[in-house]
Amino acid sequence: AVLVFLLVRRAERRLQRNEAALQLLFEKMFGAFALQEVVCDESGRPVDLRYLAVNPAFEAIAGLPANAIVGRTMREILPETEEHLVEDLGRVAVTGQAAHVQNRHPVKGRWYEASAYSPAPGQVATVSRDITAQREIDQARQVAEERLRLALAGAELGMWDWRADLGTVTVAERWAAIIGRR
Repeated sequence: AVLVFLLVRRAERRLQRNEAALQLLFEKMFGAFALQEVVCDESGRPVDLRYLAVNPAFEAIAGLPANAIVGRTMREILPETEEHLVEDLGRVAVTGQAAHVQNRHPVKGRWYEASAYSPAPGQVATVSRDITAQREIDQARQVAEERLRLALAGAELGMWDWRADLGTVTVAERWAAIIGRR
């Protein structure tokens, strides 16, 4: 009986240390974490998500403290929530199949991406991050590339790219024509 007591006591201490480490990770991680349960209509279709837990990074994104989020649904907190987001995250909770989603916050206008998985039937956990700056950079790059393409076409100039590190040369069709290689 003494040996069993000592083993149980050791297991309890190990469990407490693990719980403390997980709580610290939850509070300090950079990713915005939310645990939600799916709310379905009579036909079983996901129509909303109820928050069960959020971390401080999620509070910062939401602009609300955890006690104003936990227990409420996504649509109660943000009525402008897009239908596809509820459907995508609800599908994860119902099927258990992980997903990666991107969504624009309807009020803040910022873009977020989330990795979503189901830790238990009917639940979805997400870890999100703000990708607004990356999307703006990508959009600016696309605009610059299109402007360059139009400028080269309008000036009837060609372009080539020599990648010495890869040992490759890429030649645009117009440049090939200019140098007589078409």
